[in-house]
Order: sequence, then C-alpha cells, then structure tokens
Amino acid sequence: MLNRPLGGAWQEIDLDALRFNLESVRAAIDPGVRIAAVVKADAYGHGIIECARVLYESGADVIATASVREALYLRRALPLAPLWAMGYASDDLLEDAVVGNIALSISSAEQAKRLGALAESHNTLAHVHIKIDTGFHRLGMPVEDAAVSLPAIMSTPGLAIDGVFTHLALIDKEHDRAQMVKFFDAIRSSAARFANELPCLHAADSIAAFRYPEWRLGMIRIGALLYGNHIADAPFTPHKVMRLCARIVSIRNIPAGEGVGYDESYRSTRAAAIATIPLGYADGLPRRLRESGQASVRGTRVRYAGLPCMDQSMLDVTDVAGVSVGDAVTVLGGEGADSISVEEFAAWVGSNRNEPLAMTGRRVPRVYYQGGCAVKAVDPLLD
Repeated sequence: MLNRPLGGAWQEIDLDALRFNLESVRAAIDPGVRIAAVVKADAYGHGIIECARVLYESGADVIATASVREALYLRRALPLAPLWAMGYASDDLLEDAVVGNIALSISSAEQAKRLGALAESHNTLAHVHIKIDTGFHRLGMPVEDAAVSLPAIMSTPGLAIDGVFTHLALIDKEHDRAQMVKFFDAIRSSAARFANELPCLHAADSIAAFRYPEWRLGMIRIGALLYGNHIADAPFTPHKVMRLCARIVSIRNIPAGEGVGYDESYRSTRAAAIATIPLGYADGLPRRLRESGQASVRGTRVRYAGLPCMDQSMLDVTDVAGVSVGDAVTVLGGEGADSISVEEFAAWVGSNRNEPLAMTGRRVPRVYYQGGCAVKAVDPLLD
C-alpha cells in the first residue's frame, strides 16, 4: 500500500481490469472498426487522467469526453492523444479547442463557418464529427436538414471531417432500425457529392455495439462496458474496475426501540450495534439507500440504519461476527463475496447502472492498482 493518508473513505481502481475490458472489446470486433473510449464525467467516476492514459496506451483509437472543458483538462496530461468532445461546444471555447487540437461535435453550417475561420486564422484544421438527430432529440442537426446542411459543413474551409454520427434511443429493434434508416438516408443524400471523402460513420455505444454488430460501422463508442458494466450481448464478462470503501469510525450499542439518525426513520426492533462510516450523500450514497440498500462488512451484508447524512452513514452491523472500529466496508463495487454490484445498487436507489459509478464526490481519494499492487494515490482535495 502507498504510504499516504487516505482518511476514512477511498476508491480502489483496478487499471488492469480497465485494460482487460478494452482489450476484450477489441478482440470481439472486426479489426477495421475503431474504438472511441469514453472518459466523460471523470471517466464515469474513476478518474479521467489515469483512466484515459491507460486506455490510450492500450490502443483506444479516440479518447472521448462529453465537454470541451473535460478535453482541455485532459489535453495537459495527454498531449498527443486524439481527443474528441462529444457534447455541446459553446462558441467561447471553439478557439481553445482548435489550439488544443480537440475534435468537436457540430451540427450547423453557421458554427462550422466560425470554427473553420478560427482554424484558418491559426493556420491549422479543426477536426469535427457531424451529428445528425435521427430521433433521440437531444443534439444534432434535424435529419430532414441533412441533405443541405451536411454537404455545407463538409465543404467548409478549415475543417477536417473525422466522422458523421447519430445516437440510438435503444427502445427496441424496430425503433432503432427506423433511426438507422434515417441516418443512412441522410448520408445517401450527400454521398454522391462526397463519394471520395465520406468520413467515418458511427452510431453504436456499448449496448448497440454488441446488440447490433451490423451497425458498428467505422467506429464504436464504448463507455459503460469499460468500467465493468455487463452488456447482455457482449461475448465476455467485463471485470469490475472500482470499489468504493470506508472504514468504520464508531460503533454504538443501542437498545431495542431506539431510533437512529435524522427523523429517527430507522428504529431497531432489537438491541443493535450501529456503525458509522464517513461517507454520505455528498460522496455518492443517495438517501434512498435507507429503504433497501446494503453494504458489506467482513463478507456479511448489512443494512443502512436510517437516512444517509451528507457526510456520514450508519449501518446495522449487529450480525457481523467480530466487527470492530477500523473494519473496511464495501459500499459499491469490488469482486467476490465482499462486494456490492452496481446492478444491485442501481435497483436500490432507482437509477441506471452508470449513475452510481459517476456519483462519487471529489473528497474521496482514489488508489490505483496494477499487478495487484497500489501504484498511485490521487486526492482531489489535497493534490
């Protein structure tokens, strides 16, 4: 273990597991398909710099963020990596993106002109992916405008067109197929004019890449699968990457009928041992965990005793043999008997599988492991 104080709570990030998951995706797809490794939202709560570095060194073709600001932050650590900001790019960040060699997502001829002019003023090219809205209705040019807007953007001086893409709603195959028909129709509307220049097409995220292998096209955008979320149609089981832990800092023995925490919403029906851990809803433990959520102590599942507070939570550890102050508690992630799966956690709090991973707050340090050994500790508050 690294000789560094971590306080009472920390994350453990297995970089070997992250590498395994990327390599498993690569082995399962055609060699001609590129992989955009998605590291948005601080790499789904795993640490954007450390995870992006491993993914880039392990062969990801593109490192994808959600925002330009994320990409600019990452550029300082990875000066040569191909970075792409997938989400909205505000005009006030266009020049920073050009100077930082960050590919952007755009969907209007007007923004393409502004971006191209900036690139030419810096004697360079601005790399872009053009987004078409085929029914998700979030970002992208309306599909009915593509016949005019797509050629206009593609012919804008100063731009290098890296891709044209859409995003599936993943409702069912019929709906997804209708979106893909719209996407291909939009491409065909411009293909005759740009037959020799049509760039990489892409539409598939982690789920679609394995649910619909025929729609992998030129590139797939892989996020959740990299961080250990199981995808039903994937031909491999991803390794879990993260474990969120805390140490018991206090144990109180209470009589039957005693209430615990705010509103005394938890009232024990027996004499009980109540443990406190220094993790709360500001650190990623939603208050809804009080309803059915569990943690793991010494390989034994325990229930939350009342509402998680902002900074601390209480657990009923009465049935944990030998429990003591200083024992480690797993609240999310991990492998084996002493683990809490993200699927369970998501069900307890009424969420999807990505949200619990991304919710960990900035005051929780991270310890990175390779070869079974801790190789780096990062404290967002103290570093």
